[in-house]
Amino acid sequence: MQQSYTEVTTTSWGSRIKNALVGLILWPILVVLAVYLLWTNEGRSVKIETGLQEGKSQVVAVKSDSVDPASESKLVYVTGKVAMTKNPSDDLFGITQPAIRIVRKVEMYQWKEHSKSSKSDNLWGSQTTRTTYTYDTVWSDNSIDSSKFRNQTADKTNPTDWKYQSATYEAEGVTVGAYSVLPEILGKLEGRDTVSLAGKTIPGTSVYGAVPSATTPVMPRSAVSTGALTDAPGSVSDRAVTSEEVAVPDATAPAPDATAPAPEVATPVPEATAPVPVTTPTAIPPSAIPQVRSLYVVGDTLSYSRNPNAPEVGDLKITFYTVDPTDLSVIGKQNNGTLGKYVTKNGTEIGLISEGIVSSDAMFQTAIDNNVFMTWVWRILGVVLMFMGFSLFLSIFSVLAAFLPFLGSVVGFGTGLISLVLTLVLWGSTIAIAWISARPIVAVIILVVVAAGIFGIVSYKKKRGAGVYPPA
Repeated sequence: MQQSYTEVTTTSWGSRIKNALVGLILWPILVVLAVYLLWTNEGRSVKIETGLQEGKSQVVAVKSDSVDPASESKLVYVTGKVAMTKNPSDDLFGITQPAIRIVRKVEMYQWKEHSKSSKSDNLWGSQTTRTTYTYDTVWSDNSIDSSKFRNQTADKTNPTDWKYQSATYEAEGVTVGAYSVLPEILGKLEGRDTVSLAGKTIPGTSVYGAVPSATTPVMPRSAVSTGALTDAPGSVSDRAVTSEEVAVPDATAPAPDATAPAPEVATPVPEATAPVPVTTPTAIPPSAIPQVRSLYVVGDTLSYSRNPNAPEVGDLKITFYTVDPTDLSVIGKQNNGTLGKYVTKNGTEIGLISEGIVSSDAMFQTAIDNNVFMTWVWRILGVVLMFMGFSLFLSIFSVLAAFLPFLGSVVGFGTGLISLVLTLVLWGSTIAIAWISARPIVAVIILVVVAAGIFGIVSYKKKRGAGVYPPA
């Protein structure tokens, strides 16, 4: 269910000028920060690139069936079957898998705020901002702070306490053939497979659909004496809850007719005694919805709610994932039968791992591609910061011209274009200078392109300037 709220504000011309003057103070900070970010990013990228190339030229392929003493302390490449001395286990829910890792992901049904703004300049320099805030409910594994919502109402309040928390459980003694793989390398595995709950015994759960009726509300023992209806007992904890609940008969219900056939009653599922069957969610009548949240099995997820088919804010959804490859390919330093991170001459740490049988060249290429990707992520961030800095520096001109909306738009377009040109020139120069020592040819090419761009802009401006006045 989506809700919306619109807010309209007007900023006077004087206030806009004051804000632009503040921008004149802040702009050099953003530009210097952007240059520093770009410089360190290029240095990091060059270092990793050089280190990976060194590792690629030195890696030694060894067999996994036995540890090769001749490769001690070297960078080795090993492939083989995966084995564990102890499987990971989520003891709270009784989930144990023959895997490298079990991940318990807990999501809460919460309110989320979105905003969209539009601005329009008015005559005499003021500016009107129209902001629309929309609110909808989403499943999220992060807590969303509703106290920061622009429109504060009681019906859009997210709980701050989570009955269950996300968690990760690692296997012990993971090996590839005769080699033990250290957690510092295993942690790089990202594959996830959903754990099937079919046939599993999960303590404290009920089958969705076998819920108590409205005439026998489920109440925590602590609330029986007072008649209060609450969530299952306990605050944020790491335990199941239904063992603390009892069925309380309704004292106002009429006495049963001895001659009438016995009513159909949902059969409770014994805790931790038999596998919990998995059912497909089906609608249940409102009169049968329980008064408190309970833990239900719904397909391959656990639902902590009153009615999994109609989630409410504060409900939890729990899903289990595993990392369970059959074969692994590992590149790392051999040290007494273990595989850990290898440090190159320039200090780059190398510890690569892939699911399945993957060649060492392909693994190094993937690492190089990942380095290029992260380099461009930081480059784009640096460009954005730099453009924001130059835009703040030049914004005073468009604000002064905004006394007439049309004139303000024209000047704003011009200052935006100048900010973009300045950003590209400084951005390219910073990257080129950073690459001079590692890739001088690439650096020279970048500098030539930047210089050509500056020359082209200056020449264009001169021609435009010369064309303003007619010849005598």
